[in-house]
Amino acid sequence: MSLIDRGFSVRIPADMAELEPELIAQGAEALTFVVDCCEGPYPKCVAKYRPPKPYRIAELDQPLRKRRTNAEVRVLRKLADAQIACPRVVSVDDKQGLIYMELIKGQSLKQVTWDASDVSSVRPLFIRFGELVAGIHALNIAHGDLTTSNAMVDSESGELKLIDFGLASQSANVEEKAVDIYVLERAIASTHPDSANQLVDAVLMGYQADPTSHTAQVMNRLQVVRQRGRKRAMLG
Repeated sequence: MSLIDRGFSVRIPADMAELEPELIAQGAEALTFVVDCCEGPYPKCVAKYRPPKPYRIAELDQPLRKRRTNAEVRVLRKLADAQIACPRVVSVDDKQGLIYMELIKGQSLKQVTWDASDVSSVRPLFIRFGELVAGIHALNIAHGDLTTSNAMVDSESGELKLIDFGLASQSANVEEKAVDIYVLERAIASTHPDSANQLVDAVLMGYQADPTSHTAQVMNRLQVVRQRGRKRAMLG
């Protein structure tokens, strides 16, 4: 498929260019656009595109992008089947490294929290955040990049939804799940320092709202991960 330049830092697939793409995020691995939706029930959707990397050999690059695209799609579809609040996949072009998915209209939890006049008003959202993390962990999925930027508050329903599963992994490993929570704790401390303790407490309350032996194992492992993090901080 031919590629055309639409003024972005990389070239994008020609068929996606016809959907009037609007760049909304640019990460190390992928570009995220809002586009006119060509199929499914949504007038607009999100296109996540993993472009070729010029520093990688083409024979290695294309299979790698295809594998990572399909891995993310498998995670999203598994979550959708379990009714976890996350974007629904509309269509996939794994050869191009493209995923079309539901557009969640609203603000990030980070922005909602920054705009809140009182931390108590967002506490229920952070409890729900913890519940969602427990839900994906129960499916043996670790998000890999839990932050308040990767949780959206739907402007229509008010529902909290998790996004950006590009680094997600399917694993029953308790360590990975504990690290997931630890990464979120550190992200909250960095992004919302004035209310971090209250917000982290709310997340952990939600995570343990439906206690199981597995969540107990993750929480026990979290203590080990925290201690390891403190030692690293002390050593610089």
